[in-house]
Amino acid sequence: MNILILIIILIVIIAILAISNSGTKHSSKTHDPQKAEDTQPLRNAVEQGDTDAQKAALQAALQQVAQENAETLQRLRNAAEQGDAKAQNDLGIALERRKNAAEAVQWFRKAAEQGNTEGQFNLAVALDMENKDAEAVSWYRKAAKQGHAGAQHNLGYMLFNGQGVSKDMIEAVKWLREAAKQGDADAAHTVERACCLKPDSKPEDVARVRTMAELGDAQAQFHLGQALWFGCGVEENKAEATHWFRKAAQGGEQGQSWVTESQYNLGMAFFDGVGMLEDKAEAARWWRKAAEQGHSSAQNSLANSLATGDGIAKNPVEAVRWYRRAAEQGHPNAQNWLAYALANGEGTTKNIEEAVQWWRKAAAQGDEDAKDALRKKGIRF
Repeated sequence: MNILILIIILIVIIAILAISNSGTKHSSKTHDPQKAEDTQPLRNAVEQGDTDAQKAALQAALQQVAQENAETLQRLRNAAEQGDAKAQNDLGIALERRKNAAEAVQWFRKAAEQGNTEGQFNLAVALDMENKDAEAVSWYRKAAKQGHAGAQHNLGYMLFNGQGVSKDMIEAVKWLREAAKQGDADAAHTVERACCLKPDSKPEDVARVRTMAELGDAQAQFHLGQALWFGCGVEENKAEATHWFRKAAQGGEQGQSWVTESQYNLGMAFFDGVGMLEDKAEAARWWRKAAEQGHSSAQNSLANSLATGDGIAKNPVEAVRWYRRAAEQGHPNAQNWLAYALANGEGTTKNIEEAVQWWRKAAAQGDEDAKDALRKKGIRF
């Protein structure tokens, strides 16, 4: 029991230190040597296992917590009344913890009206809890625009469900994506459910994603295209798949993985004449779009077209540049072809030693052409 009391005292003292340093712009109180001397006999008694001393220490600690809480609250109130937005928000939090919600909301509002992001979010949450949805949405939106992940998530949720605002799944997903970028796993999961499909997706999953695709979401358009291309949860239809790939490739935000993947897929469809008429020039055009955004397979495919002049003017020098960019991202086929160009001096200065390095890299990833090239040169890999 004595040990338990000591542990409680320690926890309370730590709490005192934490409280005295939180919630204001001011530094903690300075150490008072006289107070330390006054309490030393009590500390000695506690260390010697004196139960009465332990109880006295606990009571003193609790009294000090109450005093420190009151002092901290007063410092917050003083700063808040002088117009400090952060103090106003912190005071609101302190009052909310003391079950004084009405006054807490007043201070959250004051902080929010000064542009304090946390104040805007806390005010929105309070309004949300009071079912004042429309006003909550307004403040969530203000905080979301300032980058508050929680506000972005909650705004997305309310837009998704039409709570306090007209239902808008596209804008909802936009804000949920912003929250997901900041590490919000719940937001990322919601976006995935709304816009993504898996190999074992069911027809109802496809129907949900189709709704998002028809509303113009590029990620959903890409995933719907993939489902139609491979027949996942829906009958295979490559012509319709390319329709959705084109939508995503043209309308999505450049640099997003689903946009560049759609551009690459569209290039492959044009090159092979699958789901549309064959057009190798158009294939090269789409590959270039994706390649310029860092898509390694598109870089490799564009390089192949430039190396052979298939659908585009032959340009070995540019082909080597794209092979190298894809190779540096670890693309094994590009590594093999870059090695080939270096070994034969095609589009670049001949360099057998570097060629072997790239063949080794490609062979290590299982590229059979690279393995054959090394065998022919009697090089182990």
